[in-house]
Amino acid sequence: MYGGNDLKAKLFIITLAVSCLVWSCDEDILTGEITGSIYFHGTRIPVSGVSMALDAQKSTSNDVGGYRLTGPLGRYYLRAEKDGFDPYLSEVKIVQGTSYLDIYLTSSKYTTLVYGVVRGNHTGNPQAGIQVMMLNPDESESEIWDKSDNEGNYQLEYVPQGERMIVVIYDGFIIFQELLILDGPEYSFDIFLPEPFSFVDERDGHVYDALKIGSQTWMVENLAWLPSVSGPLYGSKEDSYYYVLAYYGGSISEAVNTTNYWDYGVLYNWIAAKSSCPDGWHLPGDEEWQTLEMFLGMGTFDAYRDGGRLDGEIGRKMKSASGWINNGNGDNSSKFNVLPVGSRFDSGGFDTFGYRATFWTSTESSEVFAWSRGLGSNVHWVDRDRHDVRNGLSVRCIQD
Repeated sequence: MYGGNDLKAKLFIITLAVSCLVWSCDEDILTGEITGSIYFHGTRIPVSGVSMALDAQKSTSNDVGGYRLTGPLGRYYLRAEKDGFDPYLSEVKIVQGTSYLDIYLTSSKYTTLVYGVVRGNHTGNPQAGIQVMMLNPDESESEIWDKSDNEGNYQLEYVPQGERMIVVIYDGFIIFQELLILDGPEYSFDIFLPEPFSFVDERDGHVYDALKIGSQTWMVENLAWLPSVSGPLYGSKEDSYYYVLAYYGGSISEAVNTTNYWDYGVLYNWIAAKSSCPDGWHLPGDEEWQTLEMFLGMGTFDAYRDGGRLDGEIGRKMKSASGWINNGNGDNSSKFNVLPVGSRFDSGGFDTFGYRATFWTSTESSEVFAWSRGLGSNVHWVDRDRHDVRNGLSVRCIQD
């Protein structure tokens, strides 16, 4: 038999052993960890300074919303609280090792209701079924989005305050974006989207599509004014010459009845290009092209540089979604719709059809060269280059 003291000692050892199994004498085996980040609801925007409680364990989320809590294995209630946010309460289970749990908080104090109307920037008419979204800081898509109704109305609830990027997504591409500064409960913001419209060239009755892009209004198809036509063997730097892809004759009526004329318009030498735009429109200068390029996402440094400029991949945005050889199609998210018509070179033939499109600017480079813009099938950049004024290139007109 055991003495009284021996029995007490044995019972103490047994009790300690059971306690270690249930709670934790060895943390690697009998405790667990929950870690994750705390975000504004529907976003990846972190919330710092949130008080966390897991039974007796406490923590506070750091500057990037991260938290970490440890405790014995079992089920507990996890609480997350911060002034101005709705309290969070959830049952969690601590298991051996590390569990991950991201927490999303709603707030009426630190968020803004953003609302407005989506309209076309030409007619001002409301646009229905347009997806409006607030991006995360890393430019990924958040869950805060809405589609405009039949009157063009949209609203985004619980948008975290601060600098926020609002975008419009169409066919998977961003076609509009604007940085908003939010610091109150409501923010009204109407969105004006590029809206194609048509106009008639009264010289020949040709109808063109045009589009306001940023502060400029551009034709979004090639000019097709054809007062005369020549085969590619003939050219000049002093006299106007006009060409239609793959047409070698001299009859305007024949040239106009070709598919290439209607699909790709006319190729002009530089002297003809400068005087061929309809009334109220003109051949854009080098700086006007740079304005377009920078609006579509090219940086200022690249916009003023010569040669191929990949910055912003705006060639992808400007090229048509079909027709380019070697998988060179763009996404045409700018609606500029550049087609690969190629050029007429002064050597006397048509070249690079399917591979390239090149446009004149009105800016002279030297006595026999002028600035141009080119796009290719195997790259998504836009060339800023000089072309012999005798060459035949495409023309896009810009509104005066």
